[in-house]
Amino acid sequence: MTQLLLAALLQAGGGPILAQPPALPTHPRGTLVAHIPLGARPYGVAVSPWNVVYVTQLDAASLARIGLRTRRTLKSIPVGRVPTGLTFSAGGARSYVANQFSQSISVVYFPGDSQAREIPVPGDPFFAALARDNRRLLVTTNVDSVFVIDLDSLTVRGVVGLPGAGATITFDPPGARAYVSVPDAGVVSELDMASLRELRRFAVGQRPQGLAVSPDGRELYIADEREHVVKIWDLRRGTLLTGVALDGPAWDLQLTPDSTQLYVGLLDGAIQIVDRADRLVVRTVQTGGRPRRIAFDRSGTTAVVANEAGWVDILR
Repeated sequence: MTQLLLAALLQAGGGPILAQPPALPTHPRGTLVAHIPLGARPYGVAVSPWNVVYVTQLDAASLARIGLRTRRTLKSIPVGRVPTGLTFSAGGARSYVANQFSQSISVVYFPGDSQAREIPVPGDPFFAALARDNRRLLVTTNVDSVFVIDLDSLTVRGVVGLPGAGATITFDPPGARAYVSVPDAGVVSELDMASLRELRRFAVGQRPQGLAVSPDGRELYIADEREHVVKIWDLRRGTLLTGVALDGPAWDLQLTPDSTQLYVGLLDGAIQIVDRADRLVVRTVQTGGRPRRIAFDRSGTTAVVANEAGWVDILR
């Protein structure tokens, strides 16, 4: 038996079969390598754990599936009216689409690329974020609330009031707290995920949009559209640490998979890349058009940017 087991562990060349550890995530070099034409105002984008790319099209009531290798549109998937927010489940078998003018969340299954369910949500849903427990979906709407959807029953099971319409949601690393930007009120609300209530409210500036939290949970990064800056907020003290000046109106903000850089989309046609440790803009990528949401592939080598002017940008 021992000899059989040893033989099973040997390769043909005589060496042991060693499990290869997964490669550590990284970040793109920041080079624009492709424009993929896509009409009907591309807006939201998400990449699954299996590198399936979906992009919402505001004027077509649909998702487009984009091939990272082929760099072309592979399929169109009908959803609700004016789809904006988009996220995948943890395993990538489902995606959840906020249909702003259908007052619903579409549940799209992969493989199959088809809408299977629609979940009614009060108001016009804008952004959808998967909680760290993978069992709840948080959705912002224009009725000044975050709605919490139970993903087992696919029904709304909770609501948290906000001082205005929420824009973007992010979580601390353990998933105990959620942060919601409220642009019209100039604040970010900190929510407790256990009790579903607001813990703190930070007056962060004129028009906060995209958010991210540092891997140690100590810093909150805020893209301020009106002030053209990334603000770095101390979450322990609830105060501003510093800011990084940008070249235009900041909108989406995403932390790279290795947590070393921030990709910030500027509405006047550029992506600025900020070194998280040095607090400096290290690269500006001119995309033209109107960049909207940003997402990364599983390895972190590729960034995908939905550009509302009629294409999808690929950065490597």
